[in-house]
Amino acid sequence: VLIPLIIDLAIAGLFIYFGIRIRHKLSKKKYHTYLFFTVWAVIGLVPYMQIIPLDMTACEAWFYFSMAGLLGMIGVISLTVKTNIQPIWFILIASLLIIGLGVRTAIRGTDYRSQYILARHDMAVSKGDYSAMNNVSEGLINLGKFKDATGYAQRSANIYPTVSNYDNLGVSL
Repeated sequence: VLIPLIIDLAIAGLFIYFGIRIRHKLSKKKYHTYLFFTVWAVIGLVPYMQIIPLDMTACEAWFYFSMAGLLGMIGVISLTVKTNIQPIWFILIASLLIIGLGVRTAIRGTDYRSQYILARHDMAVSKGDYSAMNNVSEGLINLGKFKDATGYAQRSANIYPTVSNYDNLGVSL
């Protein structure tokens, strides 16, 4: 918990630093543009700050709105930072990043042959994933393996008691 929090604070501090730098180096209009995109990004992230606990918030589509604000902030920041990077290096780095993320996406895509197989893989990576345990129990119920499904459904309900967890537990019992 502490390391991601420190990283988040460092990134927020970096954006505050660039805001101050933009205020001193660029025109008032560009500073207001930076503030506009900052407010845009913050408004996009507020619903996901877990002030009211949410469930299953790891959906990348929910961050498209805030990402537009972040990209706007980066665009204004790029006006203040003078670099001597050749365009070919930028294209090379961007291409390598896109290829790397594309390969990771292709690998993750092979995990999804069925909801059951994906949940088994997710459970192997994250031992406390109650949603994956619930999906595994549902898959085992569909296969008629009620005794095996009971253990997964019970652990899932113990971690996070919801209607679907108890429903699968009841069916498996």
